[in-house]
Amino acid sequence: MAGALAEVKKDLGADAVILRTRSYKAGGVLGFGGNSIVEITAARDVPADGAAAPKIRPKSSAARAPEGRPSPVRSVAVGSNTPVGVDSGRASGKPTPAVASPPREDPPSRRPVPSTRVSLRPVSEEATAALESELASIKGMISQVLQTTRRTAVQVEGAESLHLGSADRSDPLFDLYNTLLDHDVPMTVLDAVVAAVRDELSPGELADPAIVRETLLRHLAGRIRVVGKPETPAAGPVVEALIGPTGVGKTTTIAKLAAAQKLRYGRAVGLITADTYRIAAVEQLRTYAGIIGIPLEVVLRAEDMIPALERLRSCDVVLIDTPGRSPRDAARLEQLAGFLEAASPSRTHLVMSAGSSPRVFEAIAGRFAGAGPDCVIVSKVDEAAGMGMICHALEVSGLPLSYITTGQEVPDHIEPARPERLARLILEGRL
Repeated sequence: MAGALAEVKKDLGADAVILRTRSYKAGGVLGFGGNSIVEITAARDVPADGAAAPKIRPKSSAARAPEGRPSPVRSVAVGSNTPVGVDSGRASGKPTPAVASPPREDPPSRRPVPSTRVSLRPVSEEATAALESELASIKGMISQVLQTTRRTAVQVEGAESLHLGSADRSDPLFDLYNTLLDHDVPMTVLDAVVAAVRDELSPGELADPAIVRETLLRHLAGRIRVVGKPETPAAGPVVEALIGPTGVGKTTTIAKLAAAQKLRYGRAVGLITADTYRIAAVEQLRTYAGIIGIPLEVVLRAEDMIPALERLRSCDVVLIDTPGRSPRDAARLEQLAGFLEAASPSRTHLVMSAGSSPRVFEAIAGRFAGAGPDCVIVSKVDEAAGMGMICHALEVSGLPLSYITTGQEVPDHIEPARPERLARLILEGRL
């Protein structure tokens, strides 16, 4: 078949159109001793207006046949949309089908492989953007498939079932790879970190578990972006707002932040809540404010925000609790944007629960992007199936991390983001 196709390309050119192919036996007795015949029907593509005149190019050549058999004579007729055939030598007064008996392959130097070079390029910027979006989607799906396949292979067949590259990784690095995989670290982060460790260390260092561990922790910490201190305004307090979907623990988190600011750093703190939709939400925050000993303002509309801020002007820090919004509730998200526009916070934290899935992270980050968050708080880390979900939240949102919360107690179960601490938390898988 390969030889016959090469003959067609040789006679008609690389733009030949293969219409039909089939193989069969000819001659012999009871199917034994016959000759293999390959039949190809092909045509040469020409413009529809017939500008290219039909052209007949007879050609004959002899192919070396098996010993004791005559060499078949092939004749090729080339015309506009005319099937191309090779006569096997059967004597007949009628035209025979397009049949080719494949000759012995010539040396590569005598029969160059036909090739066609086509420049494929999107026709517009919209087409380019659509193509890039489709490729990104395909890469994401492939990454998910690879992650699932690798995890299943380790669970079913053991660690030896994974092939981690042309140069086998040493045992310490391989063990840490599987540990991070079990802790739900994204494959993009995992592959980058492990490759960096392998490239940095020598074979002797890769055999030392302590060196490998510390090097991996350093590279993993380097992948975790954290925020710095918010800009201090020329006049008035530093205003920080918390946004996010329902049920991620915004009210408890804002109480922890308020207590830490006053009790640990001795700053004057004020609270504003716009969460008047949830039953007892205002009373919950009012109770916290009373325990800590700080003022609380309640706003019902966006226009109430500026007077509330003015009443808290003497504070060093003002924290704003916003109502939880479903990522699918476009109208309520617009209302949230109105509150933030009126407050003009120095920094806006997007709160995401570590108990969510990567797909939920993606939906939250996409829907709340219009509110302009500056950083992420990952809450309920103690409820996460794997500590690698912290990396998922950062990868999906593209934002740096400000805090993590590790339990329900106020004000203890909250930590500022520190890359080295987080890297060890992710690797060890426990608080």
